[in-house]
Parts: sequence; structure tokens; C-alpha cells
Amino acid sequence: MTAENQLSKKTFFETYLSEERTGHPIKVLGDLFMEESGKDVADLSYIRFAQGEVYFHNKDYEAAIFKWEHISNELEPWAKKNVGDAYYELGLLQTAIDTYKSIQTDNLVLQTEIALQLFSIFIETDKQELAIKYIKKAVSLNPDYENVTGIAKRFFEEREDWANAIELAIEEGIRTGSIEWFDTLIGYIEKGYSQAIHPDYFSNSLLVLYQLDEERFEKLVSALWRDYENEKRFIPWIKCINEVMKKLDGKDHRIWNELTQLYCDSYLEAISGKYKLKELKTFMPGLLENWVSIVQSSKALSAYAAVLSWNELFPSSIDQEILMKAEREIWDCKNNPHIKEDSLALFNTLIKWAEHHHLSIGPKLQWFADEVLNFSTHSILLVGASGSGKSTFINTVLGEELFDAPTLRVIRLSDGEEQRVKQISEFGVYIEEQPMDLYQYINYEIHQHKSTVSDVVIPNGFLKKHRISLIDTPGFKGRRDHREDVYEYLALADSVLFVLDANEPFTTQERELLLQMKELAPNIPIHFVITKLDMIYNKQEVKMIVDDAYTRILEIVPDAKVLSISSKYENIHQKQEISKFFSSITSRINLSDERTEKLLFIIRKTIHDLLEKLVQMEEGFKETINWNEQMLIKLDEAIHQVDHLRKEKIRVLQNRFYSRKEEIAVDLRKNIPQLLKDCSSLIHEDSNFKTLHLELNEEMNRRIQRYVQDSILPRFYRLLQEWLADSKEELMQSKGTLDEMAESFNLLYGEEKLKLECDFRILDDWSRDINRMTAGIQMERENILLRFTPSQFLLKSAGKLFSAIPQNKNILYNQYKKFIATEDYKETTNSVTSKLLLQFELFEKAIERDILLFFSGPNNELKALVEEAHLAIQDQQQQLDDMSINREQYQEQLSLFELRLRQYEWMIGATKEIKNQPLVYLED
Repeated sequence: MTAENQLSKKTFFETYLSEERTGHPIKVLGDLFMEESGKDVADLSYIRFAQGEVYFHNKDYEAAIFKWEHISNELEPWAKKNVGDAYYELGLLQTAIDTYKSIQTDNLVLQTEIALQLFSIFIETDKQELAIKYIKKAVSLNPDYENVTGIAKRFFEEREDWANAIELAIEEGIRTGSIEWFDTLIGYIEKGYSQAIHPDYFSNSLLVLYQLDEERFEKLVSALWRDYENEKRFIPWIKCINEVMKKLDGKDHRIWNELTQLYCDSYLEAISGKYKLKELKTFMPGLLENWVSIVQSSKALSAYAAVLSWNELFPSSIDQEILMKAEREIWDCKNNPHIKEDSLALFNTLIKWAEHHHLSIGPKLQWFADEVLNFSTHSILLVGASGSGKSTFINTVLGEELFDAPTLRVIRLSDGEEQRVKQISEFGVYIEEQPMDLYQYINYEIHQHKSTVSDVVIPNGFLKKHRISLIDTPGFKGRRDHREDVYEYLALADSVLFVLDANEPFTTQERELLLQMKELAPNIPIHFVITKLDMIYNKQEVKMIVDDAYTRILEIVPDAKVLSISSKYENIHQKQEISKFFSSITSRINLSDERTEKLLFIIRKTIHDLLEKLVQMEEGFKETINWNEQMLIKLDEAIHQVDHLRKEKIRVLQNRFYSRKEEIAVDLRKNIPQLLKDCSSLIHEDSNFKTLHLELNEEMNRRIQRYVQDSILPRFYRLLQEWLADSKEELMQSKGTLDEMAESFNLLYGEEKLKLECDFRILDDWSRDINRMTAGIQMERENILLRFTPSQFLLKSAGKLFSAIPQNKNILYNQYKKFIATEDYKETTNSVTSKLLLQFELFEKAIERDILLFFSGPNNELKALVEEAHLAIQDQQQQLDDMSINREQYQEQLSLFELRLRQYEWMIGATKEIKNQPLVYLED
């Protein structure tokens, strides 16, 4: 046992025990103490140190402390540590802590033991952070100290401190090179304990483990990869592993199947739209380079294709050596058996993305996609110049006379139990619901958009037997649009059948079209039919023509098949030859494999269309905003026009009503005074002047009532009926103006958006009110002669005083008569006029309100359209703003779809040994 072990275990006292010194250690050490004390120069520190150990073991801690406190030699640090242990045993923990912390020593073992003691105290006092500090210090000071790393490992695991547990495993794995520690680390990571730790922290441990054990290296990398793949630290992890892989020694390593698959899966996940291109650029080149570096060449098709497609999108971003390796070796890779499923998954993902962002592919492209995914029918594209006999050939094949004129549009013929005609264009799909004359439909021009394809299903034995559909295109004769039909439908064709006229087979124009088709669709089989042989009467010449055409065809299409027929002389043998010909051109093609190429074309076309649609949508939003802004100007002008019209009608109708009312008022002011003056004829010399004023007052009121009832009201009625008729005419003129306005706006809107219907019920209300006001009125009695005026007062008083005196009657008679005949009756006239016209004046004032009601409908309609236009502008502007914000995101996502597409195109092209050859592209 070493001295440090003795000091650590407090067995230093055993060095004083021997065979000569027997007895209890206390007695032995006591005797030695007395012996040493008797010396001239005594050194009692060692004996005291030993005595303290014995006291400690016998739990006499105070005696032990006393002994150890008097140590002054090199054992002093150990003595202090032992004092701390004694205080710990006595339960004086803070004193123990202070004692331990006061020790100054360079001895690693002692430092380690002090740290472990402090660790134990802090666990006991539940001071976890301090416990962590001192156990980490102990491991750092002396990791080889007995079981110190095991203690730390158990402590971290028990408190689920996985960050420190992982740190311990990494440091010990790197320090010791122990596989056991790396297995512990792998276990932690597989349980998901590393997510909170930055990936760079594992770099050194990965490099060390690679040198120790490649299998465990792959296992650790895989565990970390899965731990980070769905977390925000995934990109830092990819950057980290990219750097680690570059630092490997480059020696031949084991086959890393799991790691290779992780690279593949992460590549696909990364380009799924989860990250922006700016982020992808920071780690994708490294990911691809390392993927290519570790993948087996025989299984590297996806990796090589991914590298090449990425380099197309971001030239010069891939290491040149890696790029050259991919370009060189991709042609030796095995075919990917899942390319069809992967392509279909890409298409479906693209469609879902488009739908999620309120984008959609056109009906025609959707029809293309549906037909490409229909593996039950072999599609044959029929091509030929105008007059080549293509239509006659189709009749021969079908066994019925459907075509009697040159094809006017693209028609797809397929077999089905019932006849059905469907028209597909960029604008929609139209299905003919009613049975129709196919002969008429096929041979006579109908009004369709030039891009429309007619999908015709008919019951046909030949089509059913060979499981084919025929796509007939208009004959070309220098017309570019007809050639475009051919180029477009190459994407749908599994084979092409080129119909040639025997009179002039394989012309320069036909040759040019063939070369163009071969360039656009190099993998589509092209075969030929030579027609009209019956028009050449020399058999030797027929043979020469066919052989010459065949020779020239083979120069461009070496594996082409050629069928020569005569539609005029149909026979069983020719029908059999036609059947064999179609069997031969369809039997060699695996539709499932070939359609994958076409599906990739559909994906490319979809991406292209969606990019165009984004531009169109943005322009559409701008146009809609501008259109609505222009409409707002027009609507504002219309509202002002209606307001002006309303004010004008109020002014006109009120003025006309006022003039008629004033006409009545003039009559009243003119006739009532005279009517009252005429009452003077009722005064006689023998009248009772005491009551005459009462009688006259009563008669005057009766005459006013009769005058109003019999003269004024009938006349007023006629005048107001004239006014009502004028008003109706004025309002009808307004309606005409508003009708023109509504028609103008409806033309602009393209629908019946406005009616601008006025409320003509006000005419009924006016008519009813006029009838009511002029039907009859009971005038309020007027105090015509009962007023308290000086003249009336004198007359009435005189009548009462002097009427009994005969000679005075003559005087009274003359005075009364003069008074009645000369009075102006202005006050009475004004009173009668005012009372009579009061309700008509109220009616006059209500005209403005009624005309407001009349125009309220049009006014509200126009204001509603203004509000609608404002909302439309707001909505469209919001969508435009959103699109502006998301434009880069949309374009990036479509670029990622194109990246994936190019990867599959490379994979298809490589397995077909067609280097850098596009699949099928439409000419824009």
C-alpha cells in the first residue's frame, strides 16, 4: 500500500506497529510519544497524526481533532483534511466545509478526496449545483481516481442531468478510448437526451470513435442524426457532420448502409420546402458531397442525380472532383425500382402544394396527367401531312366510316361500352350530355378554342382488342399551329404513327417534322404507314417507292416499322397485317416504365404553368384593383349625377306645385273680400240691428264655406291632377336616365349588377293625399264681424242703442251697408287662405322627402357597389401584398420541385444512357 493510500484510508498509524511493538495501537503510540518526548529534538507530528487516526477509527473525534490540529510538517494538509472528516462525522457540516476549503495542497489525490468530500456534503444538504461543481472538479483533477467517474456517472443519471452525463461520456471516451464510454454515449443519444446540446460538441468524439470502431461511429452518427432531424438544430447538425466527414482519413471504410440512407432521407426532407434556398445553400453542397463519398457505386443513382441536378440549379457549388465522379459513374448505376412511385409522389405533393396556396393546374393538364397515369391503354399519336390519307387509314383501322374530311382538331379515340364525347381545353371540361351524330361532330367545324381536344369514346372491337387509343392531329401543310399540336401531344403518346402518301413519301417537310419529334421526344417509338398504294399501278414502282422511303426512314429511326396499305382494296389479309402491325408496335413497350418519363414531363409542365399562373395572378390582382378604382370613379360620378337629378326634380316639382298653390291663393285673396262685401245686400232698413252683426257673420262664413267647397277645391283638384301628371312624366324621365345608367354599368360588369329601380309608390301616395285634401273641408268659423275693432264696436253699440228709434234706423242702415261694402276684409282673407292652404303647404314641404325616397333605391344600390368596390380593392390589395411577400417563397418552392424533377430526369436518362437529354418539352 502506498503512502497516499495509507493517508487516504487513515492507516498511517500501522507503520508504527510491528512484531516487537505489540498491544493496542493507543498504548503503542502512547509509549512512542513518551519516548520521542524525551529526546532533545523531538518530532511529535507523525506520532500525533497516527494517534489522531486511531482516535478517529474509535470515534473519538474530538481527541482526533486535537491531535491533528498540532501537525506542522508535510502531513499538515492531510491532517486538515482529516479534521474536516471528523467535523463531518460530528455533524458539523459547515465547519467541515470551511476546513476543506482552507486546505492548500498540490497533491492530486488529496485534492480529489477533498472535492469528493465536499460533493458528499452538498448532496446531503441538497445543494445540487455545488455538488455538480465538486464532482466535476474531482473528475477533472483526477479521472483515474478509484471509481470517481463511476460516481459521477451514477450521480448525473440519478438526477437525469443528461447534459453533464453526455459531457462525462464524451470526455472519458476521448481520454480513455474506451468503447464502453462510447456505448454509454450512444445509449444516451438513442434515448433523445442530446437535443439540447449543440451538434458541434460531438465533433471530436466522432473523429475519435471513427478511429476506434467504424461500426460504432456509424451507430453514433445515426443516433445523433435521428435525434436532431426534426429539431431546430438539424441544419447545425448537417453542417457538423459534413465537416466531420471531410476530416476522415479517406481510407476505405466499411459499407455504411444506414448512414447512406440517412443522407438520402435528409436530402429529400431538406428540399421538401421545409427550408429556404438561402439556408439550403449553406449545407446542401456538403451533404451531397459526403453522400456521394460514402455511397456504394452500384446504389449511387439517386446521389449522383441529386448532385448533378443541384449543380444545374447552383453551378460551381459542388466540389469539382465529386461532380466529375457523379457525371462519370452515373451511367453505370442500377435502375431505381421506385422511380415511378417517387415521381407520382412528387406530382401529388406538387398538386397538394398548389391547392394549399389556391393555385390549380389547368383542366387540360389535369386530363393529361390522368391519361398518363392510366396504364391500361397504349396511346398512339397519328401524324401526317394534309392529304396523306390519314383519315382514311383511321376508318380502315376502326372498320367504320367516321372520317370523311381532313381532321380539323385533335381527336382522341378510345374504346368504351357507351359512346361519350368530352371536350377538354384550358378553360374547362365539357361533356356532351345528349347522344350526338359522331360523323357530323368529327367532320364539320364547330366553334371551339384552338387548344381544345375532343375525347371520343366509342364501342370498337379493334381498339379494345389491342388496348389502344388513337390521337388524331390535324394534317400539317406549312401551318405551325398544326405542328404545335403534334409536339404537344407527344407527351401523351406511347408510340407515334407517321402516315405517308405513297405518291410522294417522306418529303422534306415530313423529314423535318420527324427530326423535330426525335429531338423533343427521343425515346418515343416512331413507326410509319404508307397509304394510297392503289393509286400506283406498277407493282415494281410500288416496291421501289416503299423500299426507298424505308431506307431513308431507317437513317433517322433505325428500329422503325413500316406498314404499306391500300385503303381502296381492303381484304382479310390486309386487315390481318394491320392487326399484326399494331400488336408488334405495342407489345414491346412497358407502359409503366415509359409513362414515368411522361409523368415527369407533366410535372415540368405543371411547374411551368404554376410559375406563369403566379405571374398571371399578380397581374390579375393589379388589373382587378385598377378596374375597381376606375369603377369607383364612375360610381362616384353616377352618385353625383343621381344627386343632381334628385335636386333638380325636387326644384322642378316643388316650383310647379307652388305655382298652382299660389294660383289658388290669388283667387282666394281676390274673391273672398268681394264675396263678403256682397253680403251688404242682406242689410235692410227693417233689419234687427241689434243682432245684425251676428247674422251677417254667420252668412259670411256660410258663403266662404260654399265658395271653398264648390269652387276652390274642384279647381285645386284639377290643378293638382295636372301637377301629378307632370310629376309622373318628370319621374319617368328620371327612370329613363337611371335605366341607361344601369345598362351602362351592367355592360361594364358583364352581369346585371344594377337595376336602379325607383320608388313610384310616391305617385300613389301623392294621388291619395290630393284626393283627400281636395275632397272636402270644413272651414273653421271666422270672426269676421265679431272682432273688437273701433268701427265694428261703434256699429254694434249703435245698433243696440238706437235701433228702437225709427228715425235712427235709416242712419244705421246706411252706415252698416257702407261698412260691409267698403271693408277690405284683408285679415279674414289671409286667415281663410292660410288655414285652407296649410295642409297643401305641408304637402309641398314633404315633396323633397318623397323624392328622396323615390331615388333612395338607386342611391343605395350605387353606394353598395362603392362599398363592394372598396372591399374588392382591399381584398385584392391584401392578396397582392401577400403574394409579393410570398413570391420568393413560391418561386423557391417551385425551384425545389424542379430540383427534385431534374434528379428523376437524370435517373431516368442515366438508365437509358441518354446523357443530358431533356425528356419531352413543349415549345413555349
